[in-house]
Amino acid sequence: MDSIESLVARVEGGGRTLTVVDPDSEDVVDRLRDYFGPQRITVTVAEGGDALPENFAVLHEAGEVVSASNLADVDAVLAFEAGIVTDPDFERDDYPEVFKHADTTTFTSYDKRRMIIASREVELAAYDAGAGELRAGFQQLSRMEDQWHVYEQLSESGLDVHVYGLPDWDRPRDLSLTLHTNDHPEVRDSWFVVYDGNGRDTRKTALVAYEQDDGTFHGFWTYDAGIVDEMVDYLHAGALDA
Repeated sequence: MDSIESLVARVEGGGRTLTVVDPDSEDVVDRLRDYFGPQRITVTVAEGGDALPENFAVLHEAGEVVSASNLADVDAVLAFEAGIVTDPDFERDDYPEVFKHADTTTFTSYDKRRMIIASREVELAAYDAGAGELRAGFQQLSRMEDQWHVYEQLSESGLDVHVYGLPDWDRPRDLSLTLHTNDHPEVRDSWFVVYDGNGRDTRKTALVAYEQDDGTFHGFWTYDAGIVDEMVDYLHAGALDA
């Protein structure tokens, strides 16, 4: 990657398609579209035949199959999340594969409040792990003032915490974290919270966005280890320290 904005554009442009084969009703198709729509996944319907297994949901990208799951198992998860059924099926052997591979959500107009809420998801994942590296950029260090207690806990939890921002606030001296305060254009314009998972792909997560002219943010959050690693490598290379 050569910039945060280019990464957002590439992630946003990498949409996938979920093909639903011989669904029992349109209701399940509607539930799938509601669920997968924010994740850049287009849901289509196809008839079964030699090319596709019956009663399956097939996730594919650029003509290549990414994963496939029994449609009944997929719908059982959706029905529980929608409140149609109240008891989850804990006896199912495994979580449907199509959900495991649909792990990135994009957004086009988050305000600062929603960005803080999304940031908290990444911060909580890092705090629960209690080890590894968390890197966060809030444009200006002064935005940390209202979240002081959060980053105090994060810095004391065993995490290696790095914060990027314009130096417009004198942070308390007893906070154990590393500050990156260069006046870099991407520091001014972007908002990110990235957790490296402490070497475990299943824990890696990131929120990455840039500010638009109207003051809202355009970006994504992801649990895709490859995307998280790209952002981690970009920050490690000192791209925002130049």
